[in-house]
Amino acid sequence: MKNKWQAAFEVAKYTNYDFLHYENDTEIIWLKDRKKKTLMCLLDLDLSDSELESLQIIFLIHRIICHKSQAS
Repeated sequence: MKNKWQAAFEVAKYTNYDFLHYENDTEIIWLKDRKKKTLMCLLDLDLSDSELESLQIIFLIHRIICHKSQAS
């Protein structure tokens, strides 16, 4: 893969994942599979433990938001 954008394109093309969000701060591409209710993040950098922990918190927030919007 040339880069994470190419990877995102390939994932969306061959799976049920669709583009959800791009975070400029962390340069992360978020993809979502609405059927399975799952998220995938694509990044191309090394993460420290604290950065990885921050991403896990962001993931949980996304999950809560998605769950609340489905309940409405």
